[in-house]
Amino acid sequence: MKNAKLNRNYFDHQNGEIIEVLEFRGNGRYYVKFANGETDVIGKSSFTLV
Repeated sequence: MKNAKLNRNYFDHQNGEIIEVLEFRGNGRYYVKFANGETDVIGKSSFTLV
């Protein structure tokens, strides 16, 4: 879908890592895929679209 950059460290993922935003889940939450293939639902404030 869209590439984004993390704004903060998130578990094993570092600030600045490029992630893929897969879909909006409502209430400011987005389903994302990290560079290592893991997926999670994180808030919009945690990333910036690039």
